[in-house]
Amino acid sequence: AVMSTAQFARRLRPASLDTTIWARFSQPSLLVWSRSEQDHAAAIGLIGKAVCCAAGWAARLGPAQGTAQQFWRALFARTYAAEVRVENQTRAADIVEQAPERYAALLPLAWELAGIGRARSAGDILCPEISPAERRRAARAWSRRALLGRPLNIARLLKAAFTFEGAMDYAAWKVERHSGVRVEVAPWQRRFPLLAAPGLYWKLRRRGVLK
Repeated sequence: AVMSTAQFARRLRPASLDTTIWARFSQPSLLVWSRSEQDHAAAIGLIGKAVCCAAGWAARLGPAQGTAQQFWRALFARTYAAEVRVENQTRAADIVEQAPERYAALLPLAWELAGIGRARSAGDILCPEISPAERRRAARAWSRRALLGRPLNIARLLKAAFTFEGAMDYAAWKVERHSGVRVEVAPWQRRFPLLAAPGLYWKLRRRGVLK
């Protein structure tokens, strides 16, 4: 996928209706190459914005208090529920468990950068200073994102059919990788991915693969 830095930055704002970009780039990522030191710094800055956006939603949607890992797990459970996914329900916890120290260190730093205060807490327990009214507003705002999440995912997948060859084979590979369910792709499905997509979608829904 190719995005301009302006497009990327717009999708890292808390006001963005698309949750997929900031949710993915708040997770570990690797900068393979940069054209200059300026571009390198810009990319790092954008990743920081993704983390701050995610951390802000974690504070508003997560528990009133808890460990950093509990806030991140609650957030990723929300983002995965708002998308068309083939992973099982433990995926949100698995993401955090791959780098628990990273997520524990990032959350209070991101809250500070996002202007979210913290009440005194004992040990590893964190308590963001979020009012009940702010939590209710966040819940209403998130309901719109949850409603639009799957249609946006489906639109992105359909666009991919025109972007690169082998879209159906890639989709089948990804389904098998995350669920263990093997999907056989017929020659006509490779030629006409848009016609094949609805049937494949409902087949995977019936088998409980797509959530």
